[in-house]
Amino acid sequence: STPMTDSGTIATRDLPFGDADGDGLPDVFVEVRSTGWVEQVNVLSGLDGSRLWAANFARPGGGWGALKAVDDVDADGRADMLGVIQGRLTALSGPTGSVIREVDYAGYYATMVADIDGDTRSEYFLHAGGPAPSPPRLVRRDDFGQTWQGEGGSYALAYGTIVTCGLSAR
Repeated sequence: STPMTDSGTIATRDLPFGDADGDGLPDVFVEVRSTGWVEQVNVLSGLDGSRLWAANFARPGGGWGALKAVDDVDADGRADMLGVIQGRLTALSGPTGSVIREVDYAGYYATMVADIDGDTRSEYFLHAGGPAPSPPRLVRRDDFGQTWQGEGGSYALAYGTIVTCGLSAR
């Protein structure tokens, strides 16, 4: 088994899946937190549950974050972890856990993955949810650059991955 908790920490959130190690089986991405922010991300083998890697994100000064989506950010054919930690849109390599890319997007914490423009590459929808006034943004997978910024602020805690079934998103 793979222990991921100690005194004061919990494995939290739903568990995104994706093939991080290239063995053809979906692996499990898990975030561990204690005081409201992500402290560690673990990837567990879909084959036997062993820990493939763990990345520590406890940063000075704390902060809030949510690693919430899985996508092939670096186009290497393997699943990577994606989310916002302490105001930075962050992508972690599925095979290694190393940071692929980080870009400042203060005021956001949720990420949705979808091919919005129909070019077969994912875009990432960022929103603040709750009472925060940050407007929604759509950013490109290739460089995390902003495609557009919407009007208004708070959107009701939508997060996760949009799945396409046939020709329409569900």
